[in-house]
Amino acid sequence: MPLARFVMTRDGFPVCTIRLRSILRNKYTLEFTNGEKWGFHAPLFSINFGATSETGKSIRIRVKSHNVWFALLDPQHDRPELVCALAFLHRERLRFN
Repeated sequence: MPLARFVMTRDGFPVCTIRLRSILRNKYTLEFTNGEKWGFHAPLFSINFGATSETGKSIRIRVKSHNVWFALLDPQHDRPELVCALAFLHRERLRFN
């Protein structure tokens, strides 16, 4: 059972559902309307973390400072929706850490 659920929309239509999976706010599930699902995990006190999809794709993230992240995405899955979802997770981490 998710602790919180956020729906990302474009032109009024849902694009992605983001679910908070941990009370520590470091685990999320991203479910896109095209069926793609990602798991995002940012261990506490770590500067290296990322996300993995059910198909085996991955995103690596490195924290440079509190408000600067470097993200490494493969060119075949650098969709704007995925980047926007990562930006939302970045903002959530800034708000609560």
